[in-house]
Amino acid sequence: MQSSASKPANGRRAIFFALALLIPAGAEEAKDYLNEEHGFRIRKPGEEWEMAVGAPYPGTRFTLKTWRKGATGEESVTVFVADLQGVTEATAARDAAEKARKQDQRCSGIRRGSREVAGESAPWLAFEYESGGISYTLRQHYFVHHGSHFIVQCAAGAARFKELEGEFTAALESFAFIPLKDAEGAKVKALLKEVAGRCGSEIGWAKSWEEAASRAKKEDKLVVVVVEQYRGLNIERYAPSTLFMDTDVVALMKERFVAFQWNDRCGAPFEDPATYGLGPFTFGQGILFADSDGTVVANAVSYDPFYFDEFARGVLKERPGAPPEDAGNAEMLLRRGDLDATAALLLSPKTADEWRLKASLLRRQRKGDDALRAVGEARARGAKGIDVDEAVIRIRMGKFAEAERLLAGNAEPEAVFWHALAKGMQQGLEPVRAEVEALVARRADDRWAWRAAAMMCGQGMGSGLDRAAWHEEARLAGCMTSPPEPVAEADRAERDGIEFLVRTQLRDGSWPSPHSLADPKSAPGVAIAAIAGSALLPHQADKKAEAAVRSALKFVLENPLETHPDRLFDYTIWGQIFSLRFLAECAAAKFGDHEEIVEAMDDIVGELRKGRFSDGGWAYFKAEGSEGASIGFVTAAALCALRDAKAAGADVPAKLLEKAAEYVASTKQKDGAFAYFSAAGPNQAGREAEAALRSPLYAMALKREGKCDVPGVCESLDLYLKFREHNRRERGKNLCHTSPEGLASYYLIFGYAFAAEALSEIPAGARAKYRDALLEDVLAMRTADGGFCDNPSIGRHYGAAMALRALRLAKR
Repeated sequence: MQSSASKPANGRRAIFFALALLIPAGAEEAKDYLNEEHGFRIRKPGEEWEMAVGAPYPGTRFTLKTWRKGATGEESVTVFVADLQGVTEATAARDAAEKARKQDQRCSGIRRGSREVAGESAPWLAFEYESGGISYTLRQHYFVHHGSHFIVQCAAGAARFKELEGEFTAALESFAFIPLKDAEGAKVKALLKEVAGRCGSEIGWAKSWEEAASRAKKEDKLVVVVVEQYRGLNIERYAPSTLFMDTDVVALMKERFVAFQWNDRCGAPFEDPATYGLGPFTFGQGILFADSDGTVVANAVSYDPFYFDEFARGVLKERPGAPPEDAGNAEMLLRRGDLDATAALLLSPKTADEWRLKASLLRRQRKGDDALRAVGEARARGAKGIDVDEAVIRIRMGKFAEAERLLAGNAEPEAVFWHALAKGMQQGLEPVRAEVEALVARRADDRWAWRAAAMMCGQGMGSGLDRAAWHEEARLAGCMTSPPEPVAEADRAERDGIEFLVRTQLRDGSWPSPHSLADPKSAPGVAIAAIAGSALLPHQADKKAEAAVRSALKFVLENPLETHPDRLFDYTIWGQIFSLRFLAECAAAKFGDHEEIVEAMDDIVGELRKGRFSDGGWAYFKAEGSEGASIGFVTAAALCALRDAKAAGADVPAKLLEKAAEYVASTKQKDGAFAYFSAAGPNQAGREAEAALRSPLYAMALKREGKCDVPGVCESLDLYLKFREHNRRERGKNLCHTSPEGLASYYLIFGYAFAAEALSEIPAGARAKYRDALLEDVLAMRTADGGFCDNPSIGRHYGAAMALRALRLAKR
């Protein structure tokens, strides 16, 4: 096991950048960190040290790190918790680590010993480790406790290690084991986690990019590059237990693709900005389809199995690869995703097996009633074990109670899983825990036990329950892509954008987005409805647009968003910000019930007060163990919304605006740039490009609060001009922070819209050069269907709404 200091230099900087976000400088001093799940406690070595839970290092289950603030290199104490993997004694663990170090050319000066830690003699291993031209000293202390393998690692530059020995000793003396909260429950939980860890293993993952590219070329296949990069955050991989346990997806992957899990050390050609570009700050989840030369040919935006199956089959239509070995084998064609060819062979099924296969085809096509009729035909012809087939179709149709009754008492592993899922969708996870745990204990080698275990663990970022029912077809279709089709005429693009939003609004008043595919009433869904409503409101003279705004307003009012301070990522803040602006605009335009709108605005203001961080601003994530650090552009957007709401009649305390403005002002750097967050420090070298698209929003918000002047707003707009062509290269990337400086593609249209709004804060005679650039950049985001897209994960409907706002404000 290596320390985080052993990562390449770029990766190390990225980790420090991510960890710096976890706890703000000056946070209230923490006491002992207690972890009852793993059974230990530890204290920070001193006031100048930070502490946070981080992403589990490869081969571990848990990582807690404390590091010295302001250090120029790695100076840290880290607790790793890992499975025993056959090692039941601490000295044996140390000996195995020593053997591995001796085989690593980057290690030297290996020595060993023991010292009293946690009331026992703990064996340790120390060595020098070369990374990025720097020599680090690492000392790792080994323990076997609570059925787990613990390592407490002290790390620092070789020249600094002895100087920090006192602080390392303070941390080690505070480290102790404590009783597990529920020892028996912990054993069951460990078993569930171990079994769930087998999810996704049915697919033959390439171990390196070289292997993936070689296989793709030899087999005439594309490579599905799966990215899950959560730098510095304790988030488990999500795709293996969800997307890559779906039977249709697993079959499709085996037949048509080579699977590869990306990391930023694999050296794939598409990492190069000249080819595609995945920089050292790349973050998030997504899927790239690449050929054997490393050229990215498509970009999938969701791990939702229904979406991925549809999207991947669309990619295969353009790049089919090797033909089927037997074009007359319907079962094989179905596995390959050749649904049209399968349907042609099954026009007139005769046998029970053919009808059963047709039912599977119809289920995959999301034709529930037809699939149930095919199941009935198969059953009438004597098909056995078909209850599961029928239950799955009913689950996909949202008929959970019917599926539960159908599978009651069926002890087959697949039936137990689907029964637990159907019951869980109605009652939650706890009522199905006993049957799942019994399945896992009885059949831990079965794929359905793996999937059931993952469901109980809440594996990855999901709630624990898979997406069970099919999506509304229009919602799923709205998540697919449309090719770029820039135009030069702003008026035409505006007309097409209005028509696009009116035409694609869903029945409930919302719009499609991959971000809200799982839950249309989630914060992203509400935010996009509010943004689209705002975009269409100035065009309400058009009766269709007016009806769309009314429907959007109803959706937003019926789906208020509560703050969730316990969540790691909580996008509620964006829903609240854009809902508040939309409601304020409706009130100002005398659109809708004024009293109802003001009451709703007051409720949102109350939630914003509840969710505000101690430094005066807001953010969409808060790391475990921290009080949270506000994010500058989130706080600036909230400041704009609050000011609009106050002008429209909402009760907005002056102190709320004042503290938010102070925080935004604290992020000011130089040359018009504003930092992502104030704790980033002054004038981050090389980060101007990343700040360029966000900075006009900051300057505009501060200008309205009397904390910035016209030259300051122009300075921020000049920064946008300076880097606009460089930043536009990020268009179309689903992953976050992919540019060399860490820019994310979702800043593009967002930035354009707020920069266009900022034009109102400068004299009319000074706007032309900014207006021309903004119109050109916005129109470059247009898609063939009339939408706009910068980040496909958020989608064309959000893009169209923000683009309409940008076009209207830039033109006036």
